Amino acid sequence: MTDTTKTRDELVEMALNDLIVTGAGQSPEAEETEKMDSRVDGLFAELAVRGICEVGDEDEIPIEWTGALSLLLALVPMVIGWSGIFY
Repeated sequence: MTDTTKTRDELVEMALNDLIVTGAGQSPEAEETEKMDSRVDGLFAELAVRGICEVGDEDEIPIEWTGALSLLLALVPMVIGWSGIFY
């Protein structure tokens, strides 16, 4: 059966992979994972306030959303100069 959702941890891992922080079969450093995870609440809040999407359960994120969410999680802080809504 195909997964229909991803968890917050899986989303963080996807974002780290988008940034090529980890190589194939490697695990990210704890510090990298914590920093990426610290962005999740801000991203979810910003998207909800803007009426884009609302993640109700962080352990059941619709799989259709995870590609875009992981890219936003990885790239938006770089675009806004590592400040703003995420920190």
